[in-house]
Amino acid sequence: AGLLRCFGCCTARRPAAATAAIDRSGLLAGNQAFGRGDWLAATQAYEQMPEPSDRASVYANEYKQALVQRGIAHMNRGEMGGALEALEAALGFDKPGYLAYLRAGQAQCAVGRTEEGRGTLAILSREMNQMPPAERPMVNALRGYYDGLCSEGEFDRATATMDRVRAGAAAIKAFEEFGIAGGAVSSATPELQSALDDAAARITAIRGRIRG
Repeated sequence: AGLLRCFGCCTARRPAAATAAIDRSGLLAGNQAFGRGDWLAATQAYEQMPEPSDRASVYANEYKQALVQRGIAHMNRGEMGGALEALEAALGFDKPGYLAYLRAGQAQCAVGRTEEGRGTLAILSREMNQMPPAERPMVNALRGYYDGLCSEGEFDRATATMDRVRAGAAAIKAFEEFGIAGGAVSSATPELQSALDDAAARITAIRGRIRG
């Protein structure tokens, strides 16, 4: 899919009085770099953020959101190890948020950690009612796309014929369901449109590989 953006993520804000003593320069610089699409500068700035001492603070929430953006920036640079480090750190917070689950599941599936990826995406499904209604169709569609990538990864790794057929059929089903869900989204982002095109191509390729 195309370059990832962060619908619903944090933006640079003035610190609340309770967080005035915290060095937020790395967080703010990272947010600014992320906003202009400078992924390298974003990852480097976010790496300078001090960890929150109080995980219930305003700064802790901003830090958690910045970890998600750091993960996205790493993915846009093809750095899946860095992405997983940041996103799984975000999952370690109470109420990590739907974007953390979505992007962590995406990254886990991309590196072949299929069961973990599916588990993370399953949590996202249960969190669907907690997210802004306007974003649910987009997030739900992308969840289906990443689930398809998980199944395709199983298909790639399978050696027994029946295992390949089963995994390939599951991937095709997931991509077809994603096509329906994604096609129903009223305003497709470039990421969603790229995923729709990619899913259609993957369906054709998997069918060809199953036939041999």
